Amino acid sequence: MSNIINLKEFICDQKGDLTLQYVTQVYDVYRSTGNHSRYCRDVLSNVLNDMEFKKPLYCFTLPGLLLVAGGLYVTLNFLQTPYPGEIPGLGLTILLLLLLIFFGICMAFAGFLLHSMAGFIRYKKSNV
Repeated sequence: MSNIINLKEFICDQKGDLTLQYVTQVYDVYRSTGNHSRYCRDVLSNVLNDMEFKKPLYCFTLPGLLLVAGGLYVTLNFLQTPYPGEIPGLGLTILLLLLLIFFGICMAFAGFLLHSMAGFIRYKKSNV
């Protein structure tokens, strides 16, 4: 689907005279014109493809390292805080924080792997 816009534009020539010129611009409208579920699937696929192949360090490694740093900070602060008695749920809290750290490590590692694989694919495509 495309829209057409007619514009009036004043153009100054080399002598300095102003002339009126009509400019027609045609542009495509990128929106769903058919099946909405297919359109949503295609948009999500494009976003995930962009995340995987163009910016894996920003989308996976950076959040993974932030999860690791935040998990370590919260865990160490939680363990250093003195509590007068036994706290119910202490083991579950520490387990969840350790899982957060482990998930961050896996996410950062996946980002590094995706970045190196995308670089290898780009290298192979350019040197065929």
